[in-house]
This record gives sequence, structure tokens and C-alpha cells, in this order.
Amino acid sequence: MKDHELLGVKEGTSVEDIKKAYRVKMMRYQQLGEDKTAEDEAKFNEITDAYNRLCDYKTDDPYEPDSKIRNFWDYNKEKILVILFVVIIISVFVVQLAGRVSYDLNIALIGNYGYSDDNGNDIYDIRTAINEIVKEKVLDVNEPYTDYYRRSGDLRQDSDYAARQTALVMRVEFGEIDLTILDKENYYDFYDKGFLYELDDFINIQKGEVSIPENLLVRNLDDEAEEGPIYGIRLAGNDLIEDLGLVYKNDLIVCIFKNSAKKEVAFAALMAFID
Repeated sequence: MKDHELLGVKEGTSVEDIKKAYRVKMMRYQQLGEDKTAEDEAKFNEITDAYNRLCDYKTDDPYEPDSKIRNFWDYNKEKILVILFVVIIISVFVVQLAGRVSYDLNIALIGNYGYSDDNGNDIYDIRTAINEIVKEKVLDVNEPYTDYYRRSGDLRQDSDYAARQTALVMRVEFGEIDLTILDKENYYDFYDKGFLYELDDFINIQKGEVSIPENLLVRNLDDEAEEGPIYGIRLAGNDLIEDLGLVYKNDLIVCIFKNSAKKEVAFAALMAFID
């Protein structure tokens, strides 16, 4: 019987299809378990030899070291590549983390924003202006840092974009970002992931000192909700934000991330945009 017939494929079949056929044969052989007979073993060895010949592997010994290595790569290359990608992303994050300057408060502007040309500001100027607002209005913050993550489902998902989004999520999970200003699309996403902190206790403490209009409180994904935990404050129409020249498509919401270790300072900064 010819090699391709042993594997149940036609002559001229691609190497990838030959590998798939061999995996099927191997799985069936392994499923026999203790019921395997000497005839089954001999048949499978014959199939393995045919497979090695068709794939241009060494055939003197199906268990010869070089053959084992090549087969290992063949069956596991996708997993290996995924693991390597994850290791690279984590390594880049760790290096960035090790070299990161320690700030009093880390703020993230997250969304698909533009900026108004009327006041001549670009996104760097807006980030700097946010830092100045926080420094001026929050006593415990001398060195805030505002980063910008352009994040939208409409953007092309290239490797650089994917890597930056992975780094953003890791920073959030590690408590590296305290306060965030989100557009509505990203608020939905982070709320759904459980990354946002409930603000009720902080807001209750503020009652009597600062009145936050009910229509600015964001409770959950339901815009009409009047009960339930508060996760953010709407900034749309806020004078400070409008003066920055930030352009956004929908609602603008300021929130605190749940894993932040500086929630009290972050809330004081949040209130700086409300006063």
C-alpha cells in the first residue's frame, strides 16, 4: 500500500492536510488504550513511517531525536507562538513598570478623542491642562500624570494598537491607573469587565459640602437608572472640559478604577472637575 493510502489522503495532498490526517490516525490509535493489539501497534508504526516519508522526516527511527523535535514543533507551534507573544507583552510591561516615574496620581484619558482648533490645543496640551487642574485643586497632588489611550472599536486592529490596549488593561489590573475620563463606549466596556469602583461612600461623605446633580450620576449601563451603585460622573457640558477643547462623540464620564491604591486622592481629583 502506498504512503498516501495508509494515511487516507490523495496523491499530491498538501503537507498541512497530511498532518491533519495523521493527527486523526494518532488520536484513534491512542483511544484504543489498553485494548491495543500488536497488530494495531504495527499498523500505526507503518502509518507513522509513511507520514514521516511524506513530510520528508527521517524514517530510520520514528522516535529518533530529530524526528521528535520536528514533530513537537509541528503539533505545538501555534501554542508556542501564542506563549511567546504573551511573554513579550509581559516583558515590555515589566520593563516599562520598572522604569516608570512614580506620580502622585495616574490619570488616563481613554477614548477616540479629537480636539478643537479654536484654542490651538493638541492632545498633549489637553493632557497638560488636566494635570494643572488637578495640581491646582487637589492639595495632596503635586505630580499628576495624564496619559492618553486612543481606544475605539472603529480603529484598525494592527499589532501596535493591540499591544497598547493589552498594556492598558494590564496597567488597570495592576492598579497603575487611578482616575480615568472615558467616552461612553469605553465606559460600557470597563463597567462590563468589572474594573470600575463604586463611588457611593465618597459621594455620601461629600453631601452637604458639594451637591452633585442627579442627572450627572452614572449608576450602570441603563441611562435611566435611578437606583443602584454609582460608578461615574458625567462631564459632558462641564465648563472645565469644554475649555480644554476636547472633542468627543458621545457622553464623557469620569471614574475611578477599582484596583487603584489611591482612591481618596482620585476622588478628590474627580471632584475637581465638578466644583
